[in-house]
Amino acid sequence: MFLSQSRTFRITRQAQHTFDLAMAQSARHYDRTRDLPRLLPQLLLADPGQWPARQELVALLKRAAARERRLGATGSARYSLIRHAALIRALRAEMGPAPR
Repeated sequence: MFLSQSRTFRITRQAQHTFDLAMAQSARHYDRTRDLPRLLPQLLLADPGQWPARQELVALLKRAAARERRLGATGSARYSLIRHAALIRALRAEMGPAPR
């Protein structure tokens, strides 16, 4: 089945909007002390008081999300949609108002 370019664009835009909405809603459930060590293994053994500053955490999350995006784009078997969504959720929560 062939879809016109405008229909493909509308579907893509709607999917992006739905994803953005879902990530915004799930960012409310983000718990820094629970989620960050799972997403950034280098923080696993560190005490939360010893974690990098917020700006550096945002940079680490951006790099991890970009890596996950590259894995997905190349079709790697190591890509995880759940991890990718969790990274985006954490990134949006960290970039928003002060995290919990």
